[in-house]
Amino acid sequence: MRPARALWSLGHPAAHVPPLVDLAVADAEDLLAALRTLTTTVRNAPECPVSAADLAKTWEEGVRAQQHGEHLRARHAYAQVLALQPESAPAHYLSGIVARDAGDVGGASRAFAAAVSAAPDYVDARLAAVRLATQQGDTDTAVAMCEDGLAQAPRNVMILRALGLAHLARGDGVAAAMVFERALALDPRDADTLYNLGVALQKRRSLSDAVRAYRQALAINPDLIAAQFNLGVANQENGSHDAAIAAYEAVLRIDPRHVAAYANLGAVLFASGRFEAWRENFRRFEATCPRALPLAVQALEVAQHQGDFRKVDQYLAGLAANQFVATDEVELVDCLEQLNYLLLFFDVRPETVLNFARAYDAAAKRVYGEPLPRPATRRPGRLRIGYLSADLRDHVMGKMMWQAVQHHDRSRFEISFYSLVHEADEWTDRFRGAGDRFEVIADVSERVAALRMAQDDLDILVDLSTHTKGARPGILAFKPARVQITHVACAGRRGDEQEGHPDDDRPHSRCHAALLVDPVSLRL
Repeated sequence: MRPARALWSLGHPAAHVPPLVDLAVADAEDLLAALRTLTTTVRNAPECPVSAADLAKTWEEGVRAQQHGEHLRARHAYAQVLALQPESAPAHYLSGIVARDAGDVGGASRAFAAAVSAAPDYVDARLAAVRLATQQGDTDTAVAMCEDGLAQAPRNVMILRALGLAHLARGDGVAAAMVFERALALDPRDADTLYNLGVALQKRRSLSDAVRAYRQALAINPDLIAAQFNLGVANQENGSHDAAIAAYEAVLRIDPRHVAAYANLGAVLFASGRFEAWRENFRRFEATCPRALPLAVQALEVAQHQGDFRKVDQYLAGLAANQFVATDEVELVDCLEQLNYLLLFFDVRPETVLNFARAYDAAAKRVYGEPLPRPATRRPGRLRIGYLSADLRDHVMGKMMWQAVQHHDRSRFEISFYSLVHEADEWTDRFRGAGDRFEVIADVSERVAALRMAQDDLDILVDLSTHTKGARPGILAFKPARVQITHVACAGRRGDEQEGHPDDDRPHSRCHAALLVDPVSLRL
């Protein structure tokens, strides 16, 4: 409650550190020295225009206003406190919370930074600053702030968790997993950290280990629905269809309106040939979430499969009229990546297709990130061409492209192949021998993959997957080459490329892991 202008602690009790106290003195000699300094300061200080009681009242009014959502009143009260106590870390912190909740990201960032500067051990303020930086995509700042905090408190579990989440936000599953394991060594029964460890392991494609982490999290907290959902995702990616189905059904028992669980369950049921169960899942999905955009995507496939052309027309009309909504932009991008392929097989007005392409172009930049900056100068050498595909193997697309790439004049062209899958066979070996470089980028994030390509200074990148099965359109959204071309895989276009035969009857579709759970809860 800050009943005095300064709070001191004699000795070093673990809890008595800034900002709870302003000064911790080790012994009587230090205390006397501090008292002499204070005496001099008080004698020389101008008279304070506000009494301690009035200042405390202003502080309390600010806190009450903030608790009631009265942002302007709270901000004004904290400004009055800071005018008299400019180093008050709690006032900086709470004014930052007010600014953040009011949408003033810049003001919040400055206030959190001031709180941390005034009190480097103020964990809540540091975590708030880290969380804000992570949300704004400034993961370098978030990581640096966490590492600075850990330099002072290496066993602080909350800072370790925040650091792991920052690494996850930048797509580095390896670094994130190492940090979460450090946190679990200190607090082995924290379900949220086990869950986030599972996400990190899943990002680096250690699916069996991810499944184990999710199961451990659920053993501690059976209601952790995000872990249950991601257990389904990991099993789905691992080809364990029965386990994935069981996990998604468990999610739907807890939350019958879980859109992503219905969507992923439908994909697993179709992939495992359980067509009646697939149709039944769609009927439940339709009855429960009638305006969900993933429902409309699935409806086009189910209705076409059943020959229900009235329903096909109904959903196409609803899509054209924007009647279906996504829960967030990640879901929006995933649905648009499927629709940009699916709509090629239906009688749809060209302007509708164009609208979806434009919507994808805008949303992809927000989900994946802005395109990478172009290099100022081109590295000398042969014309550099890259091929990006999930099908550089015994596959119709791979075999078709082989007829072209085998004839490249290697004296004139430097050839790079980027495979989106680990699967390899004798055809893959042929592609390896036909180029200067063959790199598997199946386990890295879209941004990391794009950065690797950008390092190769490509003149032309040929996308051979577009929105078909196994595609990673987000890599192309970063524009890692000077020129990007879509070829062979699809008669349409991605929606974000410069220009462009379906490989099968399924569009590109990813089973997304749930959004990360931040285990740190900050409350007034």
